[in-house]
Amino acid sequence: MKGNAIFLDTSIQIARFFREKGMKKRIEERLSTYDMVVSSSIVLQEFKRRIMNEALYLLKQLNDKGSYSAVKRHISHVLPVQYRRKQQICLQMLETVFEMDEENDAELTERALRYLRDLLKFGLATFRQSIGHLIRGTGCYLSNQSVLEIKAYEKYEIGEKKCSKVKEYCPILEFLSEHSELCKKLLNFLNVIPEGLQTSEIKNSITFLNEYVQGNIDIREEDPCLTVGDLLIALESNYIPNFYTMNYLESQYFCKALNQTLIVRPNNPEKDDEVSLFNLTMSS
Repeated sequence: MKGNAIFLDTSIQIARFFREKGMKKRIEERLSTYDMVVSSSIVLQEFKRRIMNEALYLLKQLNDKGSYSAVKRHISHVLPVQYRRKQQICLQMLETVFEMDEENDAELTERALRYLRDLLKFGLATFRQSIGHLIRGTGCYLSNQSVLEIKAYEKYEIGEKKCSKVKEYCPILEFLSEHSELCKKLLNFLNVIPEGLQTSEIKNSITFLNEYVQGNIDIREEDPCLTVGDLLIALESNYIPNFYTMNYLESQYFCKALNQTLIVRPNNPEKDDEVSLFNLTMSS
């Protein structure tokens, strides 16, 4: 798929759903300039894993505490520092409810409960509707598991979180086999990044690609969706000329390797997107 298409990674999709109105407006203005908005199965899987788990967590907190304000204080002040990502996503969800112009705590609590239930029931369908094309790519089995409501507002099943638990259904080996030459070229590219500039995700990607190329282990046992999500998203986004993200650290290398235009949305909605044109191809 070439031409005027843009690929959205997980950070952008989460921002489209849960950031403040100004941020959403800036993102949609960017997307309106493209003929096709694209995402992939791994992005859907990451969105599901991060968002549905936190929606369940918030639902339990609201049921236990019975107060929107009490839950927001708990998220803001009680969660330890190692749960920063969880804290950010939960606060974004709660702020989305607050933006609905209800100031009474009881009203906010009731609205939050309804909002979280709708998110759990319809969030994945809304994700799919928000893009023009979903690349099957890895065919991630986890991304295809629906969220099941067992008891309204209380109990939900969101499926497995680890590839290794459902490896007999995981088609990633077939996907990597179809892209074996690209994997080798990408490994060559990542290997020349100075060690001091390699993030943990880049290091994990190098290890994963080495293990795949050497064929010594069943890489499905390594839970690739959890450990090298950025790598798999990069492979899925191959041939899409523009890559949109809020995470620059890893994307700068993958976009250079794949000769993509990298578009970074700053965390401040008042700032413009940063666009990097990479006229670079991978060495064999």
